[in-house]
Amino acid sequence: MHRSLTLSEIVSSTLSSNKNDIVVDNEFSRDKFFTNIGIGLIEFFFSSLLLCYGIIFAENVGIGTYNVKGGLWTTILYISTYQIIAPWSKRLVGEWYEVHENRNIIFRCIVFILTCLLILGVMFSGFPVFYGICGGLTHSMVSTQLTFIAMRKFKMDERKIERNLQPAKAISLLILPHVMLVLVDNYTIAQSFLIYAAFLLNIIPASWIIRYNQDSDDLVDYPDMSRYQTLSVLTRQMAEMKEFSKSPQSPLFQTSTSDSSSVEAEEEAIVNENDIPENDTPENDAETPRFIIGADVDDKGDAELNDDGEHLTTIKQLTHQTVDFYYSNMGVNILPGIPEEPEIETEKDSDSSKRNTIDPKRLSRISAALEELNQKDNTEKEVVEKPLLVTTIIVETPVVEVTRKIEELATDLKELNHDRDGGNTTAEEGIIVTDVLVKMPPTDIVENIKSIEYIHDTNSNNRRKPFRDLRDYSKFNCCKCSPYNIYIWKHRFRSTRYFLTHLFQPLYYSLTDLHFYPTLVSKVAILLNSTIFFTLAPHLFLKKNSDYKKEATAFLLSYMAFSWCIFLVFLPLVVTFSKVRMRYTFSIGLLVNAFSMLLLSKRKMSNDLITWFCLLFGFGFGMINFSQNLVYKSFLDQRKPEASQAALDIFSGFAVILAYYFISISELDIVRIFPIVSFYAYVIMAGFWTILSWSKICIKKMKKNILV
Repeated sequence: MHRSLTLSEIVSSTLSSNKNDIVVDNEFSRDKFFTNIGIGLIEFFFSSLLLCYGIIFAENVGIGTYNVKGGLWTTILYISTYQIIAPWSKRLVGEWYEVHENRNIIFRCIVFILTCLLILGVMFSGFPVFYGICGGLTHSMVSTQLTFIAMRKFKMDERKIERNLQPAKAISLLILPHVMLVLVDNYTIAQSFLIYAAFLLNIIPASWIIRYNQDSDDLVDYPDMSRYQTLSVLTRQMAEMKEFSKSPQSPLFQTSTSDSSSVEAEEEAIVNENDIPENDTPENDAETPRFIIGADVDDKGDAELNDDGEHLTTIKQLTHQTVDFYYSNMGVNILPGIPEEPEIETEKDSDSSKRNTIDPKRLSRISAALEELNQKDNTEKEVVEKPLLVTTIIVETPVVEVTRKIEELATDLKELNHDRDGGNTTAEEGIIVTDVLVKMPPTDIVENIKSIEYIHDTNSNNRRKPFRDLRDYSKFNCCKCSPYNIYIWKHRFRSTRYFLTHLFQPLYYSLTDLHFYPTLVSKVAILLNSTIFFTLAPHLFLKKNSDYKKEATAFLLSYMAFSWCIFLVFLPLVVTFSKVRMRYTFSIGLLVNAFSMLLLSKRKMSNDLITWFCLLFGFGFGMINFSQNLVYKSFLDQRKPEASQAALDIFSGFAVILAYYFISISELDIVRIFPIVSFYAYVIMAGFWTILSWSKICIKKMKKNILV
């Protein structure tokens, strides 16, 4: 009787093979979700170090703690340290995670140590240099680890990472200036820094959300795919597809009472073999049939019964029909019933092989000659009464005379075979024992070698031999160093040379690339302008409009964050832009910031004009901040993008320090000339990137016309 198949069994059998894959996919999605949240929270706290420092700067300048040029060194050192440390932190993070297996603990320990260093730098309010250096160092190291985890574990590109970081920065600029203003109004500067340092301690619990396990290097992009599929899995999948395509009443199990011998019976029998549960036993599950491998299902007399009186399910062996079936459906050709030779050789086989084979390498030429003579003698005489055996052959001759002695021995043996009576015969055994003893007079006794003297070859005419001797002497006798010490020093010099090569090779690739210099100038100008502006913004607003109070400056920064968030609404569309469109986006952002700086260049500004300035600058800064690194990477040399990017970061960091140093030693009024200088810088950069985009489009069209 066929057992009916229920709908629940069909669904469970279908989903059982993908159960583990679904669990892995859910865990991966959950880890990715919490990792994005953790990265956003950490960036939310770190971005406040620069974006919200203007409130503290305006308060310190107002009370006379330091002047404008001295206070700007804090944020200049912050952004410069961030750029300089970024390439080195990438190198260190890559080596740490390759050496250590428990990467999750390593990541949390590094974040904890760096956060403690940041807290120490923020707490010392009397030394603003510590604030910039410690803040830039910590931000660079932690953000590098976050980028590494996002790209290594979750296979995220730079556009997706920026899509996660931009909202965190905008929200930080929207909320935290008001928090800093409340701290400055109600507490002293030292107390405000202390509370702000305690607030930054939330970076540590935010890092606990991110989990970077040991198995993060596995490819989890396609969890439902596998490179290896067994025959049983393919058979089960085929059976399930047939059940869904035909009807749920088709039998999966065939009993011994079935009379069919068609191909479908063979298929179902093989399917039953693969449906055996691995963990359950027949005693625990009464519905699970017991299988007998190798039995014939067509033979009703051989069928067995279980305790309940049901027939035991049996499985047929492979036949030509099943082989053709598997070959046509799965592309696997199975050879039925061909016994294979055992790989392990038995003792009996080894003995027989030794008797039947003669290894010519292990037999001497003398033994081969004797065997040939015995075979000839056996063919001439049918009955041999007295066989010939040679028991002992001792050869004590030099190697030069071996061949001659063998020929003499062969001649003597021929004479002995023709004249048997001349040999030494024993009456009892009837065996002729012939001892051939070839001895030579003893050679001279060789004396033991006590010393080795060097005899100079006077006949050699090699002119370079003295130089070779001098080189060998200096190699092994220089400063009385052993060969091992020489090897150690050579290894050290080689390692130093490789280190210097890897250190200066990116510099060589960058300096020989013509795209590097305009990119460097553009990045330095944008970093310098944005850093100075966010530091001077509250102080500038108070200078431009005397009616403003400190509370109004925080709201103006929130206006910038609001317009920045408006750009982020279009971020899912901007992420899909091509390289050319991304350059257009970057150029438009530069033009918007240039126009906003033109408004700020006026000496006196009304409330409405300052509000429009904040909205325009926030929108343009959002476009620049998102597309800046993407445009630089696409514009640089594609053969060595990492090397060019590392050199760009390091050079830009030092260039920002150098540029501001010349500004600080000059007698120029930064508050007065900054807006107009920024306007010209933004216009020049926007024109350059626009012309560059148009030139590439024109070159592509010209190439197409030439090919046509």
